[in-house]
Amino acid sequence: MQDETIGIIALASLSIITSLIFHIFYKKYVNASIASGVVAITIFLIISHIAKGPEKFVLVAFFVGGIFSILISLIVGGVIYFIKKYIQTRI
Repeated sequence: MQDETIGIIALASLSIITSLIFHIFYKKYVNASIASGVVAITIFLIISHIAKGPEKFVLVAFFVGGIFSILISLIVGGVIYFIKKYIQTRI
């Protein structure tokens, strides 16, 4: 695998994990999505900086990766929202 592919897979996995955590514990859908996206890209860039050294285009990576993370978080948040509603109606 190429480094770019591994990076995208790592960012997507990190986004899904942080999104699950944020959407389970926070009540507001949009706030949880934005917060988990920012946290995921920040953690990813810190790990990337430690592993490979300083990034030349950190701000571009932050904004593009942040949008990618927020989109993943919105999708995961929608799934969590419907699961919570389903569980509440069954009880």
